[in-house]
Amino acid sequence: PRTHLQIMSRAKLRYISQLASAYGCIARLGFSPVVTGRYTAQNAFIRENMNNVQGEGPQELTFTYSDAVVAKGAVTGVTFGSPNFTTPLKVVIPIVSNNEAVCNAEEDDEIIVGLYNDEEKQAVVTPAGLYNRGNVGESIEIDVPSRWQGSKVYIYGFVRRIKDGNISTSNSVYIGFGTIG
Repeated sequence: PRTHLQIMSRAKLRYISQLASAYGCIARLGFSPVVTGRYTAQNAFIRENMNNVQGEGPQELTFTYSDAVVAKGAVTGVTFGSPNFTTPLKVVIPIVSNNEAVCNAEEDDEIIVGLYNDEEKQAVVTPAGLYNRGNVGESIEIDVPSRWQGSKVYIYGFVRRIKDGNISTSNSVYIGFGTIG
């Protein structure tokens, strides 16, 4: 018979694997620099977030969404304002500071924002290249599926740089959560 530790280990891996799949569109952009050969963005998500799965028994597992890591890298990030949920089926997030004064910030670095809906087990992400550091003072607008109305979403942001065919990212930041209007 399996020990409690073995049962918990398998349950946690199954739980985080399902989350990695649901966060897929965000993780593919956030972990793209580390994807090589058989090591996927899903593998990176699992490795970075396994410790965020907690619980005493296999049916009691929870995930700490505010600690989720959806991107990891050395590029300097940006500062986001509080998300706004007043427009129906849309989330608006201001770009407060592009941190251009930091030594490795470049104006054409892409700003990526992803939303995760745990109820639907689905994520949406801003299209790559739509926003960059040059958009400071503006807001990122993300449309969400109509079935998300009334659902709670968790929001993450990071910066992605593509230069000379190489991709690098910043560490992700947890922007916050809210309910879709």
